[in-house]
Amino acid sequence: MTLAILGLGPEELVLILLLFVLLFGADKIPDIARSIGRFQARIAAARREIESEMKTAEEKERESLADFERERERKMVEVLEGEARERARLEAAARALGVDPAGKSDDELRAAIGREVSG
Repeated sequence: MTLAILGLGPEELVLILLLFVLLFGADKIPDIARSIGRFQARIAAARREIESEMKTAEEKERESLADFERERERKMVEVLEGEARERARLEAAARALGVDPAGKSDDELRAAIGREVSG
């Protein structure tokens, strides 16, 4: 397949094979072919190892980002729950002092509670 891409026809392949035989001798061709095969296998193994390492690094990065997101969401929930508890306390205190909490911000409730307590 690769040779067809290079535009080599049957005549060129025969010429290359003859040059190989003349340069290395007929008895060396099987050894050379085995060496080329081993080299290709080593290259393929190295490529697979590098791809595996890269996937592992990507997975670690994804896990790290997921952990960060989970922690951020947990903290946001804690803050929101704390704010809701504070609001409930303010409303309970306001009602106990006869202040209607409806439509008032937290600061307005604090001010109204302060006025009721001091006055």
